[in-house]
Amino acid sequence: MSSLKNQYEYINEDQINYDLKCVICLQPLQTPVSLRCRHIFCLICIQNWIERQRSCPICRLSCEINCVLKELTHGRIYNQLNRLPVRCLRCKMAGIHRSQFTKHFQRCSNNLLYWTIKRRNRRGRLHSSTSTTTSIDHSSEIVNRNSQQTNIDDHDIELEMINENTSVTHQTFNDTFLFNFCCLIFTGVSLIILKKLNH
Repeated sequence: MSSLKNQYEYINEDQINYDLKCVICLQPLQTPVSLRCRHIFCLICIQNWIERQRSCPICRLSCEINCVLKELTHGRIYNQLNRLPVRCLRCKMAGIHRSQFTKHFQRCSNNLLYWTIKRRNRRGRLHSSTSTTTSIDHSSEIVNRNSQQTNIDDHDIELEMINENTSVTHQTFNDTFLFNFCCLIFTGVSLIILKKLNH
């Protein structure tokens, strides 16, 4: 989860209980661990702190670099952290429990891939190239079509994904495996169609 913390933001972060925040980074705890004095910190934060200070940031109890850090895997604080509501920065969907964000991000990434392929197909049809030059009457416009490669801007794709069909990212998929399998089939078919269009 900590590897994805830059992909979401907390909703009403200033209202989050102080007990759920690390006193070192002042952010909601990530991979919470406790020292023998039972004070709780982010794993990365306290490891870096102990390397410099060799003591608890709160009570100043002496700590060695190889001291035992007990990870929180249950209890009130652990459960409350898991239920913290976050907003996905990619699709802007809000109200996701932090513990469920990894699954959401996988679905969100698959949806982005879907819209990337769809837009590539659309641009491929609009800008499909030919190696011949079509000439019309002198009174008509002369249209020259040369081979060219379609350039896709990832930012535009992401905006289009949000504006055109936000309901896709808001849909709850009960069967993640089936969804991923369908995306894989669609990707394969789309690549075949693209290859034929380019020829």
